[in-house]
Amino acid sequence: MTLLACGPKSQVVRLLDPAAVPVEAARYPFHAATPTPGDPVLKRAEVWKQDIEQNERVLRQLVRDRYETKSPLEFKFMYVAVDSTNGRAVVRYFAREADQTSWVAGYEVFLGYSLTSGRLERGWVNRLPLE
Repeated sequence: MTLLACGPKSQVVRLLDPAAVPVEAARYPFHAATPTPGDPVLKRAEVWKQDIEQNERVLRQLVRDRYETKSPLEFKFMYVAVDSTNGRAVVRYFAREADQTSWVAGYEVFLGYSLTSGRLERGWVNRLPLE
């Protein structure tokens, strides 16, 4: 008998089920600050980033479900921040709008993880205008 070990399930894929993880079309609405070097949240964020980047298609789908765009949307990691008031770490990704004639600069996705459990709690998707 051969047993196959299953890897941990992706938290990011749960974003596609609104009943599992709510996602709003908005910018992250609370204050979050960049952690200092050596902060344990940075180490935890490496696991979250790996999951996000292995499932980048989910970020694209979140944007397309909320905004009309034909852009290819290649997301790049921007930062991790800590919202101590809400007990949340926030991971931000950004994708530029490929259409240079558009009024849209790009799209940002904020993913909020519980500082205590490390579980993905919420998502926010925002379209950024050119300034």
